[in-house]
Amino acid sequence: MAKKHKQQLGLIEAAAQKFFAGDDNAALSLCKSILKNNPKDTNALNLSGIIYDKQDKKKQAIKFFLAAIKLTPNNPEINTNLATTYLGLDELDNAEKYLNKALSVAPDYSEAQYNLGNIHYKRNEFEQAKGLYEKTLKKNSHHVRALNNLADIVRKEGNIDRSISLYQQVLNIAPNFIESLLGLASINYDNKNYQPTEKLLRKIIQLDPNHVRAYYLLGASLYNSDNDSNEALSCLKTSLKLDENQADVKNAIAASLLYKNRLSEALEYIESALITYPDYSEAYNTKGIILHELGDFDASKVAYEKSIECNPNSAESLNNYGHLLNKFSEPRSALSYFNKAIEINPNHRNAKTNLAITKLLLGEFHDAWDYYRYRPSVKLNEAEFCPDKTSLNLSGRSVLLVKDQGIGDELFFLRFLPKFLQQGVKTSYHCCHKLLPILARTSLFENVSFGPVIKSGYDHVFSVGDLPYICDHQSEAETPTPFQLTSRADLTQEILERLATFGPPPYIGFSWQAGGLVNNKKISALIKNFDISELQKILSNIDGTLISLQRNPNVDEINSLSHKLNRPILNLDEYSNDLERMLSLLDILDHYIAVSNTNIHLRAGLNKSSHVLIPNPPEWRWMEEVKHNHWFPHCNIYRQKKDGSWNEAVEGILLDIANV
Repeated sequence: MAKKHKQQLGLIEAAAQKFFAGDDNAALSLCKSILKNNPKDTNALNLSGIIYDKQDKKKQAIKFFLAAIKLTPNNPEINTNLATTYLGLDELDNAEKYLNKALSVAPDYSEAQYNLGNIHYKRNEFEQAKGLYEKTLKKNSHHVRALNNLADIVRKEGNIDRSISLYQQVLNIAPNFIESLLGLASINYDNKNYQPTEKLLRKIIQLDPNHVRAYYLLGASLYNSDNDSNEALSCLKTSLKLDENQADVKNAIAASLLYKNRLSEALEYIESALITYPDYSEAYNTKGIILHELGDFDASKVAYEKSIECNPNSAESLNNYGHLLNKFSEPRSALSYFNKAIEINPNHRNAKTNLAITKLLLGEFHDAWDYYRYRPSVKLNEAEFCPDKTSLNLSGRSVLLVKDQGIGDELFFLRFLPKFLQQGVKTSYHCCHKLLPILARTSLFENVSFGPVIKSGYDHVFSVGDLPYICDHQSEAETPTPFQLTSRADLTQEILERLATFGPPPYIGFSWQAGGLVNNKKISALIKNFDISELQKILSNIDGTLISLQRNPNVDEINSLSHKLNRPILNLDEYSNDLERMLSLLDILDHYIAVSNTNIHLRAGLNKSSHVLIPNPPEWRWMEEVKHNHWFPHCNIYRQKKDGSWNEAVEGILLDIANV
């Protein structure tokens, strides 16, 4: 009998060795041999349960654990093993029952404490879970899973420093513990520290080439570092290939394709994401953006509304919906959505920028410039965030003003320079290179430069777009006149001679399209366009020499327009890159008909009138239903109707030119 018992012990030891060596099948085969001879061998029953659990055959595992417990009901290890199997099936009540049994027998059994902590964690009972993990760690300070789960909880609670410390403790014990590597990567990702994020995720993928979420987070991180990254899209698609039921990955792929302007593909991924997860607010939000870009504003509106229905506290969706309401010429309704987005997320810069722009459109200057400080162009142009104006004492200080957005924006905001200089500021300016010679001739700056922004030697580096805030602009009555410019007499004479060889005065200049580029990416929502067929109606009723100032024109369009009018058109697009000559040309023109563009700002600086065509909805500086506005006192304004028609605008221009 003793000999047989000894043989059984030898077999179970051999089975255990096979199991720990990773040979589950051999271990299971030995367990079966043991149980064939002795069906009541609790060690073989327990090990069989462990192996089946590892193989994700949990129902079979439960059968063996229960058989073992029937024989040894007070064994804490077997009760805990059965509980962890139930835990894997999300049968939390059964798991809790057997863990409490284990702890009633062995109150300090750390594995039972740890797994009971996991039950509370799954129930979102974080305080109870923390207490049990801490008990586990008192017994076993190197329990890496308890450390990792405790780190996860304190991270959820917002104690980032402690969670980092706990993750690091895990990695000091087990440098390749993937869950803690992923936790640290997630913290870095949330803090927009993308380089360390990517380093950690690449290590995880090296350890586990099929780690689904590591590929997802790496793709998302690469996308945020460089929206146009092909590797980002590749990582996201790899994650989706490993698990096709990830709605958030499909949404991320759609966002990447959206940036690449592959809108139809993006829409396919979003529709798939919504099949996977029908109430996915973020996916509806992305769908709204795609449809907006496709010009289907009604469908975009429905998508945003569904996003907000799924998650009423989605600041991103509220902001985007407000932006779309502006497209529908509903700015006052838009304000409420921007305000709600900011209430939910006080750091939502886009919502603050959109709120500012909408208030400026409505002429509500009181706090508009305050919110305008949060626009993304400030950081893009390497300016500092403008501090509270009440704390600024700039007298005798040296300030570098840097450009903001486009050339027209630079000229627009420079109208506030004289008032800024009254504060006794030593002011230099960093501009677009095309403006350099014009601004250098004004003698208003200590220095005018372009190229890399050199910040050394200055007390502050502000965006020119923050001058209205610094100068405390509060009302239309306080609005300065446009920044004053003068053309060069020699260039004006040169161009007069050139025009005379082409035709006699009056000289009629025109442009029909502008805008749409941000960081060299075309943004359809920013394009200002006047149908060239409508332009034909105007020009056919005006006498004079026709001059196209359209930047980067389609030459075929100019030739077609010339043919239909049966009149020659002088194409002076070349002056778009020579603003000194463009300024002289604009000084000469008798009439300039155009959508809002750089030339409108240049001509305003010359105190010359322009006939400005404003698409619906209007850009904020052209405000709502007014024919004249305080920003451009010399301009006549003609607006597209909400239904898209230009008839009244065309008639208005012809009437005004006839009455000159």
